[in-house]
Amino acid sequence: MKKIVKKKILIIDDDDAARKWIGAVLMKEGYDCHLAGDGNIGASIAEIFNPDVILCDIEMPGTDGYAVFKRLSENSKTALIPFIFVTGRNLREDIRKGMSLGADDYLIKPMAAAELVDSVRARLIKKQLQDRQGQKKIQRARDAVTREISYCRLTHLPNRQLLLKQFLEMNESSFLVDSFAVLSLGMDNLRDITEAFGSRCEEIVLRAVVRRLNRHLDSGAMLYRGKHDSFDVLIRNTKDKNKLEALMKEIIHALSASFSYKNQMFRIKVSIGCTFYEQQSGAQVETILNRAETARHYARKEAEKGYRFYIPEMQKSVVDRMTLENHLYKALKNNELSLCYQPQLDIQGRQIHAVEALLRWHNSKLGMIAPLQFIPLAEVNGLILPIGKWVLEESCRQLKEWQQAGLDLRMAVNISRRQLEEGDLAENVEEILGQSGVRPSCLELEITESLWMKNLSRIQEQIKVLKNTGVMIAIDDFGTGYSSLASLKKIPFDTLKIDRSFITDIETHASNTEIVGAIIKMSKTLKLKTVAEGVETQEQLDCLKTLNCDEFQGYLFSRPVPAPEIPPLLEKFKRAGSRSAGTLHHNAIL
Repeated sequence: MKKIVKKKILIIDDDDAARKWIGAVLMKEGYDCHLAGDGNIGASIAEIFNPDVILCDIEMPGTDGYAVFKRLSENSKTALIPFIFVTGRNLREDIRKGMSLGADDYLIKPMAAAELVDSVRARLIKKQLQDRQGQKKIQRARDAVTREISYCRLTHLPNRQLLLKQFLEMNESSFLVDSFAVLSLGMDNLRDITEAFGSRCEEIVLRAVVRRLNRHLDSGAMLYRGKHDSFDVLIRNTKDKNKLEALMKEIIHALSASFSYKNQMFRIKVSIGCTFYEQQSGAQVETILNRAETARHYARKEAEKGYRFYIPEMQKSVVDRMTLENHLYKALKNNELSLCYQPQLDIQGRQIHAVEALLRWHNSKLGMIAPLQFIPLAEVNGLILPIGKWVLEESCRQLKEWQQAGLDLRMAVNISRRQLEEGDLAENVEEILGQSGVRPSCLELEITESLWMKNLSRIQEQIKVLKNTGVMIAIDDFGTGYSSLASLKKIPFDTLKIDRSFITDIETHASNTEIVGAIIKMSKTLKLKTVAEGVETQEQLDCLKTLNCDEFQGYLFSRPVPAPEIPPLLEKFKRAGSRSAGTLHHNAIL
């Protein structure tokens, strides 16, 4: 027999007798009633239990009925719950105000039991109809968000994110075609054109380029917006290099025709790289796209043709890779690794809350090696496990040293995929915290969004184990993966770090502003602290302030610096901060 679910009614009224009477009447009708004698408590109950109808007194000490309604109407989870004002004041202006705010009904105390029951029943019937309509609206909203995230607003083309997602879905469903070619098309002088004629000209050029491309691509080709000055083209079921070479020549000729803007004539310099994907090769689409881009970079150097097919020799030679790997094996033993630290400040620029530990490697023969060169290599060969443990040990040792010197800081440390999946990370963290004497709450472990989304269930368990140690957990580079609100709810994150790609041009590009604003609002709903990465200008910081971001880091305040520079940097910040009143200046701080 199907269980009957009772409708939940929330009654908020500071009048004890009135509250209990309303509850008794409605419980007699078979409703499940929740009672609250305080507006703030009542609003919190609504946010947690999501009732079907809310009855709320207007005149209450502290948080009155109007404030309760405003708070709940601004929360997407509770905004559509039917809301009935209940009051002993039979004043026309009160009724008008309540209804103008958007309330569903207005009952005057004392009311008859039948009037109360009829009002609640009418709201429930109306809500059922609205729920049916709401599902359609929700789907339309979801479609709008998908378009915002997955399509270029300017050109209306699907973007690189959607390309990767579609490839993954096709691959998992075995729907992927046997082979396809990938073209990476770049406009080499687009930045110069933008600097010369402005961003409006850039927008017009990009739209014109799309129109020209579509005239030369057949139905077997799919066009995507790539990075700032590039496009990706996927051509299905083709291995014919001669046809592809003819197509690339045709595209270059078409795009090389002159453009006009405000009586100024100019041409676009185009470079194209091409590579092939075959399903049996097992290569990841990111690898294929990178190969096409690599070929494009080579083509850019060759002004004669303007296009190149990818060949393995274009990548770094195996010998160079092996040399780098051999040196990396000795890096820990030879004390070649070090840490730099980049401060994180509150958004008003009044206080430094934390520093992020960033790994550096200097080899006597190879010089300074970029993290993007050696960290992926360490991931592949497993060296990331001992290196990652050393980073935790050194960062905690340094943090304790600073704390003993009177610096109140939190330490953020990046965690790799292999540390989470293979290493005894939680045990290592507990051991290192015990040895260093650092409080667990002062250590924040950063996990990239793309990392935990690839193996959500396994990573979820690992993070829960880590949380049991008392450390803080941050999701890093947010916005670059495909995480959803539902998946974020499953993992107990404390902090969300917004990827620097969204901060760039945030003050001038409305799409970036809207996306960052939505991320911050979502984070507030989930009670996550937000940190903006890569803040380089005062304008970017000012924009983040208006969006209510919590903290930021970036070159606007400081580049990553060695440990000995942190104490004087903080001291200089205190002195500069007292003068600048929240406005940061490069020359005053760096």
